[in-house]
Amino acid sequence: MRRLAALAFALAACNSSPAINGSDGGSDGGGNCAPLTVRPQARQRVDAALLPSTLKILVYGGDEAPTSSMLPAPRQLTDDLWSFDLACGTWTQLGTQQPPGAMGEYAAALDSKRNRVILVAGQKGTTKNPPLSTEIWAYDVTAKTWAQLHPAPPTGGAPPSARVGHRAVYDAAADRLVMFGGETSINFSATDMLGETWALEFAAGADGTWRALGAGPSKRRDAALAIDGGGRVVLFGGASDFSTYQNDVWVLAPSGTWKQAAVSATAPSQRFAMKMSFDTAGNQFLLFGGHDPASLGVMNDTWSLTVDGAGANATFTQLLAGDSDITVGGVDHLSPERRERHAQALGGGKLWIAGGSSDCGPMDDAWTLDLASPTSWTPVVHALIDETCQRRAMPGQTCQPPPMDCTTPL
Repeated sequence: MRRLAALAFALAACNSSPAINGSDGGSDGGGNCAPLTVRPQARQRVDAALLPSTLKILVYGGDEAPTSSMLPAPRQLTDDLWSFDLACGTWTQLGTQQPPGAMGEYAAALDSKRNRVILVAGQKGTTKNPPLSTEIWAYDVTAKTWAQLHPAPPTGGAPPSARVGHRAVYDAAADRLVMFGGETSINFSATDMLGETWALEFAAGADGTWRALGAGPSKRRDAALAIDGGGRVVLFGGASDFSTYQNDVWVLAPSGTWKQAAVSATAPSQRFAMKMSFDTAGNQFLLFGGHDPASLGVMNDTWSLTVDGAGANATFTQLLAGDSDITVGGVDHLSPERRERHAQALGGGKLWIAGGSSDCGPMDDAWTLDLASPTSWTPVVHALIDETCQRRAMPGQTCQPPPMDCTTPL
């Protein structure tokens, strides 16, 4: 974070071209793909939910504000809903001015039993510093309608507070949403961090009932969270405060008990704002990106994580190293631009990422990694804005000194 804050002054002049909005047809239903004609405006602080039956990925809202030298940075939240066709590599806009309103830094998960995407908490509003929210919204994929949920509070207690930086997954076997952590401000303050684990249980009704689960990982925000095929929730990393990050692994058993796993010697650096997805076919978790405390800052390395049956040992394997430094020669062109707070999902044997924030600001691209041969990412929607100068340069070229031009190398 400190390196990112320092770079904000140098990168404030990064060039930006306007992104395109609208709607397209995606697949025609017969296996034929329409051309890519539209895309979402560049954004970060988003989450994604895969619809397995159609291989469509839904992304709602997010933050379109450019990079700022201010801390905390102003937000520019939006309220549009987009669908990405994983087979075709095209975007379809499903609507603007949606009932939830402008939202960002929510946690999203697919309730597969009711075929609905659930958005939990985050920031909401159109001001530069939107208030934190406790609202929960569900998008009915079949009816294409939104409804606000009003869960019952836990027995004898209060429901979860408003927060950002939390993560949530849906546990189909237990019919519940599991949520961990977050922060009650946007200041990365240790005093505002949360270490709570909550279950939103739907057995008694579609609006759910909150229940607090047992103690586990330390207080933090922006951890990576995913659930495996056996109903175990796995957590990696996160930020404890403005400059203290983690790279530990925790496993939440279906019984509701957390256990810290011993991590192999080869492991990702301490970081936050990365995303993690579970690959059922490979029985592995896939981790990409984030922000670490070293000189590189925003990351673009890709990792595989396996956890043994007892949840006692976690083994990482690096699939792609990512950039080695911030020079032209340090760019790993087998990987996407370095980023954090992106949307990520896994389906059809591919890991997918879109958007997020680079050193220059919010991005508007999309990439896939074929898990049958995970040796190189493929850009399916090329970036129009906010790639670094180093990424666009050719070998032997150099880039302007700060303020850097993020679109055109020398």
